[in-house]
Amino acid sequence: MLDLFQKSEQFRIRRDFASAFISLQKSSVNFWYHFYASE
Repeated sequence: MLDLFQKSEQFRIRRDFASAFISLQKSSVNFWYHFYASE
């Protein structure tokens, strides 16, 4: 049972990390888009 809990915990951490990484990429893309658009 504890093993299952640890697996779900790892999965949740990985999912949170992935969503944070995706939002970071989106914001950086928006930043570069505005940077080049203003040139």
